[in-house]
Amino acid sequence: MNDASSLKGVDFIDIADVSRRQLESLLAGADLLKRALAGQIPHRLLESRSLALIFEKPSLRTRTTFQVGMTHLGGVCIDLGQEHMQMGVRESIADIGHNLERWIDAVMARVFEHDTLPQLAASCRAPIINGLSDRSHPCQALADLQTSAADLRGAQLSLAGQTVKVWFAIAEAQQQVLLSETTVDSFRGSADLVRERFESGIRPALDLRLALLNLANAEALLDQRRQQLDSSQRQLDVLLGRYAAGEVEPPDSLPAVPERIPGGLPATLVARRPDLVAAERRVAAADARLSSARRQLLPGITLTAATGTATDALLSLLSGDFAVWSFVGNVVAPLWQGGRLRAQISRAEAQAAEVLASYVNTALTAYAEVETALAADAFYADRVRHLETAVEQARAAERLAEERYLAGLDIYITVLESQRSAVQAEGDLIAARRVRLDNRVDLYLALGGGFEQLPAPVTLGDSGAGATGAQ
Repeated sequence: MNDASSLKGVDFIDIADVSRRQLESLLAGADLLKRALAGQIPHRLLESRSLALIFEKPSLRTRTTFQVGMTHLGGVCIDLGQEHMQMGVRESIADIGHNLERWIDAVMARVFEHDTLPQLAASCRAPIINGLSDRSHPCQALADLQTSAADLRGAQLSLAGQTVKVWFAIAEAQQQVLLSETTVDSFRGSADLVRERFESGIRPALDLRLALLNLANAEALLDQRRQQLDSSQRQLDVLLGRYAAGEVEPPDSLPAVPERIPGGLPATLVARRPDLVAAERRVAAADARLSSARRQLLPGITLTAATGTATDALLSLLSGDFAVWSFVGNVVAPLWQGGRLRAQISRAEAQAAEVLASYVNTALTAYAEVETALAADAFYADRVRHLETAVEQARAAERLAEERYLAGLDIYITVLESQRSAVQAEGDLIAARRVRLDNRVDLYLALGGGFEQLPAPVTLGDSGAGATGAQ
């Protein structure tokens, strides 16, 4: 937070007053503090510090959020109403600034005329924060930057997920090509063997025809696999912003599936998701009372049990049981009856309830995606295990069928069926391993960035990820 530290004592009258690096560091620091607050880790960075609040025009959200923010940081707010100050009438702006600097560590002013702020800053050594003027609203600009940064992070996560999945597709296609090449070589050898036996008068022409048919089908499948590999290679070029030359060197095999999903993943992991960040910002904008309780918007549950599967609490949540989600349940349940708002609540309350219900829906969607990916991982693991057994049995059956055919104990159709079954099983196994890897990517995206609860880097340009919001 070195760049943010350089803002100490600096006025924040306009967004242009600070550099891009300072803004990035400021948002990153705020994100760290917010994560600490969500984890109920106290931070008292402004203990024994005071912030004066000057409002020439009335405000609910700005007043409350500054008060809540100072409380979380260990400081205090002094609310100086316009009826008491009459800035520029009862006392000059310069006199007010000189007096405030003696008692106050910083000043937040929400004024009608922007020129009031530079005058106040010129006479007061305490930093001046613009809460809103007729020309600028830097605090709102920070919120817009947070939204843009979240959108950027969402785009980056999506692009990263797509790129990884295409890389997996290339790896699978390459394995399928290698399998098809091996199959063609094997079927060609079988056809040559059958031809020799036919020319020797041992086997009928039908066996040779069937063997050549099997070989032709394998060669056609090889052409298809090569085309799929070429298409995936060109798709990766496009994602990397390059000409689609299709010259990416493919790996020989798919990577191993990562270790078992950790148990005890906290529900707050999904708070990093860009869609939840945007929904949370709408909640904060709709009602300052909800803003002051943002850390309670996510249920205090764990997503995974020790086995890496979904917990009962997550299943209950997805079933509509708000008992595990105390804050949201306490707010939403009294306002909604049968899916409709109670008629007697005010319009403002209705709007706040609507926004909060939208947040609940977004969060439930996020949790449903996590639950779907967790459940799918177990199913895919079972499928891979069963296909591994199928490949083992199919290859054994293929060897046995060939031995019986050469010994004159069985017909060639049995050999053909065993060969096809073995190739099909091995191709299905390769595809299943790739699908399981894709599902693990989906789980990472559903969680907003993996299993580790680490702060996302905050950047405002094209070189990093976005913030998930700040106090």
